[in-house]
Amino acid sequence: MAHTVRMLPAAAPCGDLETGLDRDQPVCILIRHCRDMKQQETRLRLITMLLLLGCSALYIFTLCAELRKTEPQSSGEHHQEKLQAAVSSTEKKTFNIDLRQRHSDHEDPGTDGYIEWEQIIPEDNHHDQSRRDIVIPEDGVYFIYFRTSLICNNATGAALSNMFHMELRSWNANYNTSRDLTETRDGVSCPPVAFRTVSVAQLFDLEEGDHVSVRVGAGYELIDDASFGAVLVERVKDSAH
Repeated sequence: MAHTVRMLPAAAPCGDLETGLDRDQPVCILIRHCRDMKQQETRLRLITMLLLLGCSALYIFTLCAELRKTEPQSSGEHHQEKLQAAVSSTEKKTFNIDLRQRHSDHEDPGTDGYIEWEQIIPEDNHHDQSRRDIVIPEDGVYFIYFRTSLICNNATGAALSNMFHMELRSWNANYNTSRDLTETRDGVSCPPVAFRTVSVAQLFDLEEGDHVSVRVGAGYELIDDASFGAVLVERVKDSAH
């Protein structure tokens, strides 16, 4: 007995394929199975992604809740630290004093050549007017500077040489002794008018209570103007700390 086979067009899906051959049926089942597996894989990926997003959201929520619990205490501690830092900064501000020669002191050498000063940058109780010096407030390294403009006027017109000599001194009541920190010598020639600037700037290890002063040994009458100051560069650390 002969078998009759009727084939649909090649583009027809497996479900529409009518055949009397049993070997075509497994192919269609396999294709449908692959299609189902692909859909299940897509659903699995979507579920996994949703689970990951949910876990991340739960972790962030837990972290925020913990931060809210510790925020008041942390803010208070931070505020206290800032307050203490501000107080410490105020208590230990950098020492800085700047003095200028008084205008009435240009021709009068005053007391043994010590220049009379007036304060430009004020520091309470750190300028001893009677001794004409700067009082060091604490142990440390200080930048001490002195600058003066010299001028000479020789009315005769002949060349004239003038000597200028200045000393930087320190005195402390605890030891009742004076010591020379540094000195400088210079000269001004007047043919017939001349100007010159003399500067001294140096770091010194000084102690609390030191009185630092400028003494002019020669050429006081040459001074046109002068400035004198001290800046704390480094504090001496307390050995207890």
